[in-house]
Amino acid sequence: MIDKPLAGDAAITSRLENGVVVEGTDTDGGLQDLLEGLDGWIPVELLPVCQYCYSGGAFVATTERGDPGAITTPVADFVDHLCSEAAEFVAVRGRLEEETDYAAHFDPTFFPGLGDGYSEPCLGFFYTSEDPSPIVVARYRRVDIVSHLRAEKSRGDPMGALEDIGAKVEADGVEFIYAMYVEMHGKPCAKLVPVGALEGLMADGAGFAGFASGPMGQDPSCPDMIAVPDPSTYTQLPWQPNVAAMQCDPTVEGELWPYAPRVILGRALEGLAERNLVLKTGVEAEYSLVSRNNDGTLSVADERDVEPLPCYDAKGLTRMLPHLTEVSKNLDTMGWGNYANDHEDANGQFEQNWQYADAMTTADRLILFRLMVHTMAQRDGRYATFMPKPFADKTGNGLHAHLSLWTADTDDPLFIGGDGDTKGLGLSELAYQFTAGLIAHAAALVAIACPIVNSYKRMGVGAPTSGATWAPAYAAYGGNNRTQMIRVPEPDRIEVRLGDGAANPYLMFAAMLACGLDGIDNGMDPGEPNTDNLYEMSADEVTARGIAVLPPTLLHAADNLATNDVLANGLGQTADGPYRDYFVKIKRDEFLAHHHEVTAAEINRYLTLF
Repeated sequence: MIDKPLAGDAAITSRLENGVVVEGTDTDGGLQDLLEGLDGWIPVELLPVCQYCYSGGAFVATTERGDPGAITTPVADFVDHLCSEAAEFVAVRGRLEEETDYAAHFDPTFFPGLGDGYSEPCLGFFYTSEDPSPIVVARYRRVDIVSHLRAEKSRGDPMGALEDIGAKVEADGVEFIYAMYVEMHGKPCAKLVPVGALEGLMADGAGFAGFASGPMGQDPSCPDMIAVPDPSTYTQLPWQPNVAAMQCDPTVEGELWPYAPRVILGRALEGLAERNLVLKTGVEAEYSLVSRNNDGTLSVADERDVEPLPCYDAKGLTRMLPHLTEVSKNLDTMGWGNYANDHEDANGQFEQNWQYADAMTTADRLILFRLMVHTMAQRDGRYATFMPKPFADKTGNGLHAHLSLWTADTDDPLFIGGDGDTKGLGLSELAYQFTAGLIAHAAALVAIACPIVNSYKRMGVGAPTSGATWAPAYAAYGGNNRTQMIRVPEPDRIEVRLGDGAANPYLMFAAMLACGLDGIDNGMDPGEPNTDNLYEMSADEVTARGIAVLPPTLLHAADNLATNDVLANGLGQTADGPYRDYFVKIKRDEFLAHHHEVTAAEINRYLTLF
């Protein structure tokens, strides 16, 4: 039995990228020809004992049938891993077939001579459900199965997707397509593609210089980012009906780009799918309608909106009916299901709600919602801002997120508890554990949910003119109590009130999911729910109760995030290390750049003080 690499393995390893595992003996018809015929394959040896390189080491297995004991331990572990991957692939492909019509365009190629049970649907390895003992191990690189299938839906058979999108474009009278993605800050980036070039967009994606768009892990020397459209996100824009938008997953040199927020959330949700779980979310996206004065300061766009308690004010709502009703109609036209529109707690502040969905859909919709509100405000000669704290004396703009877990196969809600709930909020044990994870990691999570310097001017207990910030100051939870970081409005979900209008929804949902799952995996208990008004609780009492105070600045939050391994894992890895580290660096630099500016407030306060 050979138990060490053969001579020349190092050179071979450097030339190999993908891999397969096949079953059979050295006499299987066509086996050697098949391996040698695949682009890039370099057989090391094809004898009763066969060896190929696997990234990170070489492994050996016997080709003698019925001799599982001859498989080396590393190979046995490797085979178990691949069998698990094969089962995962079958399950994922089954769900894709159920959820889309993609199955018609996704027929695996079967190769003769390998026996029943083998297919190679562009995944880079063969697999079998048979006895894995007679394995020949070839070089192999782990493939992100679900990501691959997601990408295949849009680019693997572009003509199939093109036919579907082309029909929609023609029926809708669309002339242009936004190929969109967002960078770290959530800024929408797009190319306007005429429908005459739709075939090229679907087949090849749209090219971008990633460095130019914002923090995307690139510098000017990097190769182009290719944004691959997700056909399921096709949305005609009612406020510009000759234009539709498709959200894209950025790739670089054919690989999904790990710095892209949508890719980060996609991979987080793929991991969740392996647990047979789905994260469903809804958001409350508060925004302000403002005017910019000649001196650069802001004022409320509606000059009559001056009430000290403007929340739910019918007069203020009525004066903005043209804008609000148009937004409402657009939401319904896009099929999102608008169910409420209101004047919020600050002068000039509004909120318009739509139905919850899976986390990716909600994040995609929020990006379009922001674009729509900005565009419509601009047409009316106003600014719309989701900035967390545009006015020092008014309530800030939050992005409250409603979260719940559901089963993937049966679509059953998992946060609803029964009569055995001793905490009295109607939640399941799973929901309490998820909540506990969010609380445990809140000091680091806040860097993702409140990601700019201005965010920390929204938070705290100091009241604006309306009487309350409506933003959390402490990592705590309770029932229908809006002074908590986590509120339980109904026994089917939790409302995380931490996020603000600057949050990137893809990163925020991925981070919240990672924290919640850590609570589940470790059986965390959030303790008893808080029923008090935390805005009125003294600092001593907060400390006595063991309630954590949220960080006061972006720098504090970024420092907390820098040491949080749960969020490092939840946000994924890049070639240069955890995305967490990249995010932290950007945010530390952002804080210091702001800190080094001399503001008008400083001059007013200190100019002649000494």
